[in-house]
Amino acid sequence: MSQNKAPVEPPNGGWGWCIVGALFLCMGLGFGNYSCSSILFQAIMMDLDLPIGQLTWIACGFQLGCSLGSLAMPVFATRFGYRAPCMVIWLASAISYASTSLLYTPIVIYICLGFFLGFASGNTSVSCPVLINRYFTTKTTIALSISQIGVSLSTLVLAPVTQLLIDNYAWRGAVLILGGFILNAVVASSLFRPINLKTDNAEVQSLSFAPAKRVLKKPHFWAALIYLGASMIASCFAMVFSVPFAKRNLGVSGIDAALVLSVFSFAGIVGKLFFGAIGDKFRDNVVIVSMIGLFCSGTLLGAIWFVNNYSVLVVLIGGYSFFMSPIHVLYFHLIGLVVEKNDFKWAMSFIMFISAMFLVGVLPLAGILVDALSDVRIMFVISACLFYISVLMHIPILLKSKSKTLSKTQTDNESN
Repeated sequence: MSQNKAPVEPPNGGWGWCIVGALFLCMGLGFGNYSCSSILFQAIMMDLDLPIGQLTWIACGFQLGCSLGSLAMPVFATRFGYRAPCMVIWLASAISYASTSLLYTPIVIYICLGFFLGFASGNTSVSCPVLINRYFTTKTTIALSISQIGVSLSTLVLAPVTQLLIDNYAWRGAVLILGGFILNAVVASSLFRPINLKTDNAEVQSLSFAPAKRVLKKPHFWAALIYLGASMIASCFAMVFSVPFAKRNLGVSGIDAALVLSVFSFAGIVGKLFFGAIGDKFRDNVVIVSMIGLFCSGTLLGAIWFVNNYSVLVVLIGGYSFFMSPIHVLYFHLIGLVVEKNDFKWAMSFIMFISAMFLVGVLPLAGILVDALSDVRIMFVISACLFYISVLMHIPILLKSKSKTLSKTQTDNESN
């Protein structure tokens, strides 16, 4: 982090919008490719004659990389800033992704396709809210919404593009071209200009683990961890198994199955803009808004168990994606309710690390369960239950929010 520049107040815009644009591209190229992974992974499974449950192993590699990348971010950012580490990591990710076209060993393919892209995505996913938190004060939610839309818009575009690339160049040619796309994240990362804030203390400017210890000692942090972690795991299951469900259970073509992800992405764009606008306008009620959204999302996802029609699946996936948007744009405020601003990057790092590490263990078990039952529908029911758990974990955060609001009101009354 730069320490030789005069400290300033957060500009609440300015160069921050350039960073939002760069995050838009990086998040899209990382998580957008991962969101389309079930299309690419299925082609790999068919070419290598592997069971469908093996889909989870590449996702497992991505989540392992994501967990380590998110945990490493505070260390990298404090020692080298945000720009240089992100550029190097995205360059390594692009090279690794493209080199998969030359590989034939499944385990090495899992690592090159999943792990390195996950490491870069995990690093950026924690950098995203932290950078926005440093550059914005009153427009945080809409800035975060725009950056997160990159994931949905990228999935909207890459889902049919990935299928077309596979149809024309096979999966090996597809990963080579997609690896070239990822190189654009290297250029985007060069825009992560450092900023020295007046609120920065010695712990922020040096590699101190005191903030990490403070975060782990907060009971409400663990409630926030379960809330966000359960939602992330549920959405991962839905993303991994939606295309196989459309192709295997409903018997649709590859391009129609890819359309499911496109609808998912379009609904996500609308949802992120909608909940982003609500988040900035009704900050005092973001916890309740998030609870309602995730409850509806889980209900729609669980209803897929009864689906035997492609059109109904598309509608349910679209509705689920819309109502799932709070976990992408409102978590910023919810985590901010339980930790201090200077501790935010450690809180996000721990949440991403623990959630992703849990997925590393759970995803192979999910694959074994799917292979044993020969039916992916069970994963949508499990995902719905995880969303309901996430809703329950909002309650401690809601009580803390009400307590802080009441305390602030009493302080204002006493001062008057």
